[in-house]
Amino acid sequence: MNTRKWCAGWVMAAGICFILPAAAQNARVVVKKPTSPGVQEAVFLLGLKDSYTLSGMKGDASLGMPGPVATGWYCYGFFNFTVNGQEAKALDPTSMIEAEQGQRAIMDAVWRLDAAQVRVRTLGLPGRDFLFCEMTVEPLQEIKSIEMTMICYPAKFTGFYGQREQARFVQTPSRLVREADPRTNVAMTPQEDWWLLYGDEFFDVAKTRESEGPCAMLILPEDISGITVRSVGYDVTTAVSVAPTTRRIRMAFWKMKDRTNVAAADYFRSNGEAIRKELAALDFTPGPVTSFDLAGMTAQIEAIGTSTAVGAEFQKKAADLLASIKAGAAELTAPGDGISATEAKLKLQGAYSSFIAEARLAEILASLDKD
Repeated sequence: MNTRKWCAGWVMAAGICFILPAAAQNARVVVKKPTSPGVQEAVFLLGLKDSYTLSGMKGDASLGMPGPVATGWYCYGFFNFTVNGQEAKALDPTSMIEAEQGQRAIMDAVWRLDAAQVRVRTLGLPGRDFLFCEMTVEPLQEIKSIEMTMICYPAKFTGFYGQREQARFVQTPSRLVREADPRTNVAMTPQEDWWLLYGDEFFDVAKTRESEGPCAMLILPEDISGITVRSVGYDVTTAVSVAPTTRRIRMAFWKMKDRTNVAAADYFRSNGEAIRKELAALDFTPGPVTSFDLAGMTAQIEAIGTSTAVGAEFQKKAADLLASIKAGAAELTAPGDGISATEAKLKLQGAYSSFIAEARLAEILASLDKD
C-alpha cells in the first residue's frame, strides 16, 4: 500500500502531513566515481541544506556514512552484516547503482557472499532528514545465521581529542542505558526498543558548540529476533540478530545534526510510531524496475543502429548493446525484484539512457553539418 500523497508542497505519510520547502520537491542520489580503490560514495540530495553520503567499502564495515557529519554513524564504516559467519566487510560490493530519482532517491548496493546474495537498498524522500533502508537476503546455500552490526560515535570523536567524559547513552522507548552505569551486552526487547537514540550527555548541542548532535536508528521489530547493545563507550556498538529464515529487514537511520538530546528524544516520542508504520508500508521497489520495458528499449536501440544519421560509431555501439541484451536475456526477462535480475535491469537502464542521450546529440550534430 502506498501511504504517500503529494499536493502543492505537502506530503502525507502514514496519516501525518509534512510541509516541504519548494527546493525539496525532488530527491536525487548520485553515485560518484571511486576516488580510491575499493571505496565508492553515493550522495543523497533531498532538498535540504545538508546531504547524506554513504560509502561502500572493504575494511572496517560494508557501509560508511561520511555525511552530513563524520560523527554519529561512523564515516569509515558503520554498518556490517554477516551470513553464516562470513562478514560483508571483507568484500567489495559488487555494485552500487542509482536506482531511482525524482519523488524518491534510491541506491542499491549488492554483495555476493558464499551463502547468499545480499542487497542493501537505501531510500531518501524529499525534505526528509533521514534514510530508509531495506536489506534483502537471497540464499545460495542453507542459511544458518544472519547478524547485523552498527557502530556510532555520537556527538563528537571524544577519544581522539582526549575528552572522554564517560557520558555516552542509548535511549529507547522503554529504557536508558548510560555509560556512567557500566554494562556490556545489554539485551533489548525488539517490541519495546525498536528505536534507539545514541547521544552524549556532556557533548550535547544544548551545552556546547563542539557537539554535532546525536544519531539514531529505527528498526521494524517483526523483522528481527534480538537487539544487543554490546558496549557504550567511545564507540557504541549495537548487534542485531536475524532469524535464518528472514529474507527482508527494514530500518531507518538518522544523523541528527544540530539537535539537542531533548529535542531528538521528543522527535521520536512524537513521530516514531508514524515513521514505523510508514516504513512497514513502504514499497521499496524502484520505479525503473516496475516499469522496465525491455522490448521498447530493444526496438529503440535497433532503430538507432539502422540510422545513417548517427554514423558507424553508434551503429557499432547499438550492436554491442543488443549483444549484451541477448547475453543477459535470462536475468533481463526475469519477473519481480530479485537481486541479480534487478542489478542487470538497472545496469542496462543506465547504459541505455547514456546511449540514447549520446545518439540524440550525434543526430543533432549531423543535422547541423548538413545545414
